Amino acid sequence: MVRCYRFGNYISRQDVAYLVKGVTQSKAVFEVLSVAFRLLLGQKIGYEHPYGWLSVFDADELQEFIKEVSEAFRLTDTSNEAWDLIDATIHEWHESALAKLTEGIAITSPDLAAAFKK
Repeated sequence: MVRCYRFGNYISRQDVAYLVKGVTQSKAVFEVLSVAFRLLLGQKIGYEHPYGWLSVFDADELQEFIKEVSEAFRLTDTSNEAWDLIDATIHEWHESALAKLTEGIAITSPDLAAAFKK
């Protein structure tokens, strides 16, 4: 238990951990959505950016990504599992971006294309 001196109440460590995770994850959600919106506006985001991998998606895909992350984020008020859903959603899109990027490299490089066909 953690004592909240201002209000004289006790908060469980689990609740404190949930609140800390919420703050940390909220910053990540804000950043990833910010990058997605900037890409939709035509800004260039380099691959060196932590969310630069979003650059491989077209406008329709970015809008779908924004929709999925936003819907998961809205669940944080009612579900403790929402943060895990957000993590999973971003992870799945990241994996798709890597696959798309690998496919693009394979297509533009005959040597790599041949290597992936083996």
